[in-house]
Amino acid sequence: MSRIRLFLGTPLEGQLQIAFERVDPQLLTTFMKEDYLQKTSQKTTLGNQVFIGKTLETVAALPQLELSEAHLRSLLKKLLPDYPVESLSLHLLPIPDAT
Repeated sequence: MSRIRLFLGTPLEGQLQIAFERVDPQLLTTFMKEDYLQKTSQKTTLGNQVFIGKTLETVAALPQLELSEAHLRSLLKKLLPDYPVESLSLHLLPIPDAT
């Protein structure tokens, strides 16, 4: 039986995608680990979209979601210091657990 996990992230498109393409690949590799940032592809009404964000526990209380949002924005700001990460729209997505 497959489980569903939650993924908190933002679409990797437009100016954000361009900003990510400019990040030092070694730095990006350091941040793109299971405990930090991940990419996931999700089918949306606009087709398949790639999101960058964090996987969360299946059940998350509002205070935990707020902390996760702050942590995600902090990680993105470290990678993209000149990008307005505060203005990014974050989405909470259900994703199948790989285990």
